[in-house]
Amino acid sequence: MAERIVPVIAAARVMPAVEENLALAPGHVLRVRRPKEPGVLLDLDEVHEHFTKDEYMPYWATLWPVSLHLARMLLTGPPRSGRALELGCGLGIAGCAALRLGLDVTFTDYDQTCLEWALANARLNAPDGAFRAHPLDIRAPRAGQFELILAADLVYEARNVEPLVATLRKNLAPGGTALLADQNRPYADELKRALALSAFAWVAHPFDADPGIDPDAHGTIYAVTHAVNSSPG
Repeated sequence: MAERIVPVIAAARVMPAVEENLALAPGHVLRVRRPKEPGVLLDLDEVHEHFTKDEYMPYWATLWPVSLHLARMLLTGPPRSGRALELGCGLGIAGCAALRLGLDVTFTDYDQTCLEWALANARLNAPDGAFRAHPLDIRAPRAGQFELILAADLVYEARNVEPLVATLRKNLAPGGTALLADQNRPYADELKRALALSAFAWVAHPFDADPGIDPDAHGTIYAVTHAVNSSPG
């Protein structure tokens, strides 16, 4: 499928912004800048136009709880190093956690507006870190190998499952790990089947609802690796 990139929405159309501190783990507070009223974006003509083309919605503007759980897992987990790729980065929460750990982070999304916000959050959390942002549609993955791939809540639609797994095949380095956070959406079984067919192994890490993040959001983080004796396609 051809790549589809959503152009940048003018900053003035997205404002105002708010900043908040998120205490996700002992000794780790992430600073996050986000649109104050994400629902306002739904009324923009640009959003209506792109919805008719590709059922686009500005999901990036909302602070989704699964991204916070994924960031917490990173911050409280084992040391990591190397290059990290965040897919569908939105506000860049997981990528910012990876920056705090000293990783070299590439933020990607097919919505170019959110890349500006992800970069702003990266500067708030790791001004001296190694990071960049590139537009990327997972339906048209590009070459590049990363030791860590991060994705939060990308399989909210069935059409995203195969492109996500195809991107892992192309971009997950041998010996690397992909952490896929899911709010137990209806397509989790399809994701697991697609991973198995692509010779990936995974370990499921369930997380419970957390009043400090969201009192209702529970889900699973899948730690995905290349299966033994397999190689990336």
